[in-house]
Amino acid sequence: MKGISHLILVPGHSIWKPSSSASLGASQDEWYLEGFQKDGRDHMCFVNHIVSAIHILIDEWDTSMVIFSGGQTKIQAGPISESQSYRNLAERLLTTGAYAKFKETLGSDHGMLTESELGKFTNENPSDQYEHASLMSRIYTEEFARDSFENVVLSLLRFKQITGTYPQKLTIVGFEFKRARFVDHHLSTLGFPAGRVQYIGNSPTPPIEDDREYFRSLRAAECKNAVSLFMKDLWGCAPPLLDKKSTRDPFNRGYGLTAQATIRLSPFLITSLEALEDKLFRYKL
Repeated sequence: MKGISHLILVPGHSIWKPSSSASLGASQDEWYLEGFQKDGRDHMCFVNHIVSAIHILIDEWDTSMVIFSGGQTKIQAGPISESQSYRNLAERLLTTGAYAKFKETLGSDHGMLTESELGKFTNENPSDQYEHASLMSRIYTEEFARDSFENVVLSLLRFKQITGTYPQKLTIVGFEFKRARFVDHHLSTLGFPAGRVQYIGNSPTPPIEDDREYFRSLRAAECKNAVSLFMKDLWGCAPPLLDKKSTRDPFNRGYGLTAQATIRLSPFLITSLEALEDKLFRYKL
């Protein structure tokens, strides 16, 4: 795939399960959500992550592609990955004309669409459809990642598998409270040049008038359960991070890479090939 040098990465956080042909992700019932995700109405962040990625893809069409990243993390959902469900929703938004209405409502500033606004969208105006076939040809999946570090590493490998080279530019679309985890820790660990990274973040919208305590708790949990752990275990190869990977891999699929694919991750990484092999294969990720 010539000329594609920009990876738009969307880490997955859940699995979408449409309840009908009209479902567009607006209801919590359409998602496999944890309790804390319900509290923050995170599902609307997921929809907006998808829409923002499509925005960027269209705006930077000549050089860009999207990769949704995330494995088969929920036993109750069956063998469907987070990333495939995101791609399915992206296609639904495009083919029904809903994306065109997103664009009209949000403009180009990566704003947030609400549940009530999304609930008004239907496929009643098929003339508003974007050229979804062309767009979908630039939207791929990475279906093995079990945590945020693997979202990055495996998506970089997937990009090279598709294009033959590593991206010159990386845009990550995700939660604002996870910005530091991705930019200051994961990408720093990998040695990806900071000047080539853009992070676009949004935030949960808990249905409470005063959300200051909610976000204080959210930031504290992010530090305790993720950032502080990755500071001690950069690759997430030992407990408790390794244990978390296991719980997010109920179908025991591993990380889906061969030794040859892993070796190709160099040379732009600071980490040596020997360290890569030691980390990835010693712990059988």
